[in-house]
Amino acid sequence: MRETLPETARRSWLTLAALGSLALAGCDSVLEVTDPDIILDASSAAGAVALKNGVVFRFQQATSGGEFLVYSGLLTDEWISGDTFEQRNSMDQRSTAVTNSFLAPDFRTLNRVRVQAAEAVKSLRSFSPTPTANIGLMFAMAAYAENLIGETYCNGIPLSGIDGPNIVYGPALTYDAVLARAVSDADSALLYVGGTDGPRVTDFAKVIKGRALLNRGRFAEAAAAVVGVSPSFKWDVSHSDQTANNQIWALNNSASRYVVANNEGGNGLNFATAADPRLPTAKPKPKAFDSATDFVEQRIWDRNT
Repeated sequence: MRETLPETARRSWLTLAALGSLALAGCDSVLEVTDPDIILDASSAAGAVALKNGVVFRFQQATSGGEFLVYSGLLTDEWISGDTFEQRNSMDQRSTAVTNSFLAPDFRTLNRVRVQAAEAVKSLRSFSPTPTANIGLMFAMAAYAENLIGETYCNGIPLSGIDGPNIVYGPALTYDAVLARAVSDADSALLYVGGTDGPRVTDFAKVIKGRALLNRGRFAEAAAAVVGVSPSFKWDVSHSDQTANNQIWALNNSASRYVVANNEGGNGLNFATAADPRLPTAKPKPKAFDSATDFVEQRIWDRNT
């Protein structure tokens, strides 16, 4: 004969079971929280400036703080691979597969500059409109990223954006349309050049506009765009041991995975042996990382420049 619980004990057990279910439901709801990965907008002048500074750091990551500038140079015979990574060797050999895992991160990093710059512009206009050169700098950095994307990627480029927490997917654009966008953003930058940093931002925007127009084959307009810019103008990107090293130095001088090219592909320029004062080179050791390729290093940049 089956033994049954007294009625009072049964009711107590059911009550505890119900309370336990509620407790579990409560724990589950605690886990359902919004977890933003970045600050999307600002509510103060300090927040707007912080967003601007974040774009400057993104710009570093997209240029000499990342691999993009050297990786694309494998394709254009400025560098050759002295590495054992298939992703670098195949790019050097112009046989890169669409599944190459090195391609997506650089595209993503360039777009982070562009998208975050647009958000910083909105915040600066609302909370920290002066000096206006900060706004101009954001437009210029977005234009730089767009020009580099247009130079490097084939037709069908999506330039997506955000609206609050929502992604707004962009249509597939031709590279020329992306370059046109770079020209437009450079023009916008030139409208916001007030303050002590204005002359530097002006030259930066002019150079980007000239480069984008050159890429579009509009040579006379490109020449006109850079009138007044000194031939000695340069835009410095800062590095430190505590943040990101200059990856041109890290991948070439330090790791020996990239090698300065010389007559690569039969019609490449003789970067390594030209003795061009703009590109000092050296041979501090015989072989690159792969123990087979003759090693040549650049002597323009070091770890923090």
